[in-house]
Amino acid sequence: MTTTIKNTAALAHKPYTHVSPLLTQKQINTKTNGIVSRAKHLSADVQTVMIHQAGHALESGDVRAMNRLVEATTKVLDRKALIKFAVEYCLVQIKADGTFKVNKARRDTAVKDYVSGEAFVQHLEATAPQWDDMRAKPEDIAKELDVAKRLESIAKAIINAAKNDSNTNVVFNVKSFNTALENINSALKAA
Repeated sequence: MTTTIKNTAALAHKPYTHVSPLLTQKQINTKTNGIVSRAKHLSADVQTVMIHQAGHALESGDVRAMNRLVEATTKVLDRKALIKFAVEYCLVQIKADGTFKVNKARRDTAVKDYVSGEAFVQHLEATAPQWDDMRAKPEDIAKELDVAKRLESIAKAIINAAKNDSNTNVVFNVKSFNTALENINSALKAA
């Protein structure tokens, strides 16, 4: 089925001035297969870099390669999974500024358990899962409750309700509010 667009001016978005013809299903499949192949190789390369970086962290405490890897992959890979793997397997911990430093306690334990960085790498290659297996599954993401985002949503709703043109009344009872905060605090401690 072909659709004719009469107003082609609507397609001339800046900064792109060239309108590409619609890809065929064969072209889409070819491109998708290429993406699958590149993603597989990229994932394997990331795994190799992270595991070998762990060997260097064991031998010298140097974790600069992990910082470079995260920076290089920020826009194309699941950063949470990458960081989760790094913290769990690569002898690093994440600092408040988002960079890594060596986890001295785990490094000290690994130094006692492994003869060299190479031995530690061999252990990780044999036992560690693929880093990208640590990605959140869609059903887990759907179940995730981000408390800060939920509270920000409530704050925005209050601001919107407080606007002069809103028909919504903001009801605030100090005792009920404090009870609700205590309940949130207790729930977070239990979680």
